[in-house]
Formats: sequence, C-alpha cells, structure tokens
Amino acid sequence: MAHAGVLGTLNYAEAAYIHDLKAGLFNYGTYRETVFPNALISYDREALDFPTERISRFALVLLDELGYLVDIIEKPANKQTHKYKDRIGKLRVSMNLFKFDGKMIYPYLKNCPINSKRKEKELPTVLLNLLREHPKTVVGIPFSEHVQDLTTKDDIVTVKKHLEENYKRKYFL
Repeated sequence: MAHAGVLGTLNYAEAAYIHDLKAGLFNYGTYRETVFPNALISYDREALDFPTERISRFALVLLDELGYLVDIIEKPANKQTHKYKDRIGKLRVSMNLFKFDGKMIYPYLKNCPINSKRKEKELPTVLLNLLREHPKTVVGIPFSEHVQDLTTKDDIVTVKKHLEENYKRKYFL
C-alpha cells in the first residue's frame, strides 16, 4: 500500500488504538502507530499555547464517536465553532499533520479546485471530497499538547529558537 505524508506522517499504536476506538476511549498523547491508511492529528485547542486570534486561523475538525473525520473547516467564524466540539466538549484543531494512502488521495489532490481567494489547493477541500465518496476513511488522532507552528516565514525564528533551546544537537537550520 502506497502512503504519502503531507507536512508529516503519523505513527501511532495499532492494537490499543483500534481497541480504544471501538470502546470509545482515547488516551491522549500516547499513540505512535496506526493501521489506518489515512489519519490526521486532532489537537486539543486548549492545549495549544498561542493567542486566541492565531488559533482561530487554524482548521477545526469534527470527528464522529469512533474518531473518524466527518468535517473540517478552515478559519471558522466564531459563530461556527460550537458545531465542532467533540463528545467531551473539546474543539479539535488540525495543524496539517496528515498520513495519506497515496493511491487513494492522489485523484482528490489532482482534481482539487484552486481556492479563488488564496490561489492554492486546500487540503480541507481534498479531504471533504475524499470523504464524500469514501466515508470513514480518515481517522483523527486526538492529542493534547502544544506544538510549534511553522505557517509563515516569520515563524522560522521562533521555531529555530525553540529547537536550539530544547535540543542539544543542532539538526535544523
């Protein structure tokens, strides 16, 4: 099976995760492998240490009771956010860390329309088009931790500083 990673790939614990999905249990932040061909990390919005204004620019995801992706919305308006709470009342944020089955996702990437405002293809559109034809094929992996954001060129300095302060060996930059 061909897999394509977009900005990162996920690896989470297989058997335990499948068991927890079926049982409706989640143990945040412990999974490292998945048997699911398509997955994304769904971060707890409250755990992200960013100003509210910045977090409001991230995509929100809606997962069903088994953790499958149902909907994703880029930069939601405040009046829309309440619709995206999970079964325990958490808002789940996509930080664009995906694992995709390459053969399954490629036609949707190829045929994704260009967003008229941003002049680029949008991964949420790709995912929604995939889900229309193949529901329950993308699982959201819940995490509750802060991560560095590398969205704009201005973020490079912050991420570089974080890496220098937290990792003795200089792997990057």
